[in-house]
Amino acid sequence: MKKIARILTAAVAVAGSVMGLAPAAQAAPGNTVLLGDSYFANTTLNQIIDAKRSGARGCIKGKFRVATELQRLTGARVDDYSCNGKELYLGREPLEARLDQAIRDGKLNRHTRNVPIMVGANDTYRTLDPINNRAAARSYDRLANKIKRAAPNARIQFVSYPHLTNDRAGLCLIRLNGLPPIQAPFPIVKEAERQLWRQANDAAKRNGGVFVDLHRSTRGHDTCQPGGKAWVAGVIDTQTPRYNLTLHMSHDGVTNAAKQIGAALK
Repeated sequence: MKKIARILTAAVAVAGSVMGLAPAAQAAPGNTVLLGDSYFANTTLNQIIDAKRSGARGCIKGKFRVATELQRLTGARVDDYSCNGKELYLGREPLEARLDQAIRDGKLNRHTRNVPIMVGANDTYRTLDPINNRAAARSYDRLANKIKRAAPNARIQFVSYPHLTNDRAGLCLIRLNGLPPIQAPFPIVKEAERQLWRQANDAAKRNGGVFVDLHRSTRGHDTCQPGGKAWVAGVIDTQTPRYNLTLHMSHDGVTNAAKQIGAALK
């Protein structure tokens, strides 16, 4: 009996040690550096108001965001350099500055395995000029070249934006409980979505990266879907269960984004 007890004790000890090691074993060595605008940062409205009142500067991020979900779902070590308001090519708030910061901090290095990027939406409405796809391409290529120099082994993921409009170019800014979402035609937004998709897709092809088609995975989850089916909130919205900012991803949308990015990790 003593011998059997010793065998059982040893077996339990081994099983316990294996179970204790399991979470660490799931995460590949090296880190993931996340680069993006408010769709990744997912700042809350209260955080933005508090920052303006206090005069605080820097990048404020929501507690629940793509980086935290990506880390939870995959076990990857994520260094989050996303930041509200960042642009691809206009130059006033360049995402490139966040990339440079990641390099200076030593977070983007030869051990880095993945660099997901989502950017470009802020360039579409902060100027009266048409969307400049050539400037977008140059900026994407410059980002990719810097990443390749600092992290030659990294996989660059170019991530498209989720659906805001439906298939009829409808956008639902008002979503009130007890009423269907109020739809209005916004072909200009639909066209911007199309061009942003093309910018990211083409950048992935030119630079040997991976295109993560978040737009495709969110079809049927646009702002005009009822209740929790919408993964992007409206402007006046009491239907979407959980979200941080208007016209940004709901919590379900954030989780979906993390899943799509996680599936493409190296």
